[in-house]
Amino acid sequence: DLLYIVPAYVSPLKAVRTSTSPVDRMNMLKLVFNETGEEVCDYEIKKGGQSFTFETVLYFKKLHKKDQLYLIIGGDSLSDFAKWKNPDIITQNAEIVACDRETNYTDFEKEAKHFKKNFGKNFIKLTYSGSELSSTKVRMYSSFSLPLDGLVPESVANYITEKNLYKSNPYFEYLKENLPQDRLIHTANVVVASLKKGQKLGLSYEKIVMAASLHDMAKYIDPDTVEGFKYKGIPKQVVHAYLGAYLMENNFGI
Repeated sequence: DLLYIVPAYVSPLKAVRTSTSPVDRMNMLKLVFNETGEEVCDYEIKKGGQSFTFETVLYFKKLHKKDQLYLIIGGDSLSDFAKWKNPDIITQNAEIVACDRETNYTDFEKEAKHFKKNFGKNFIKLTYSGSELSSTKVRMYSSFSLPLDGLVPESVANYITEKNLYKSNPYFEYLKENLPQDRLIHTANVVVASLKKGQKLGLSYEKIVMAASLHDMAKYIDPDTVEGFKYKGIPKQVVHAYLGAYLMENNFGI
């Protein structure tokens, strides 16, 4: 009957870093959802501090005393759900709806057994078909000054550009000057894929972004024009990798 979109002020379990202010995230959500009738709720933004879902569920339970609440989460959140603060309070006051996205590799059968064992009830599985979008991809494309077509609505893309929400860095600026757009797109996608894998392994966010973004930095540079670089014996196909390492050390001190 009613769908609330609730942006977090600060998520306790979120490893991805974002420089976007809560107000900007709120405004972007309003641009998307106000057109379709859903309500963007600023409860967690106004509350401030870490956003614990059990508190939000209790807030809505008080607001809708006689109604059945459903909490929609991504299927990938099921594996962490037992680590959330007071998850039993959440399951006592709301039905959990886990959304299965097309490229999500959650083992729902295994998670259902764990959920039943931990909370004595089942979750509802919701299947989603459509575009596979990533907030990390939006941030990286924006930082590389790449088009956001198909990633976010035009109104949100304009907001991101006008506010310059996702700022560049010296590495990205170097790449924008030295790589064609198709290679920049490839590079941005490599950063996104590396973050997805690397953070699961507990690797440093900054190091992942740095290594993944600079991996093709020398792709279009003639090695014979770089003073001091020697590549005798290196196969032609991978000279750019060694040249990239050389430039990283000599140009950026990496």
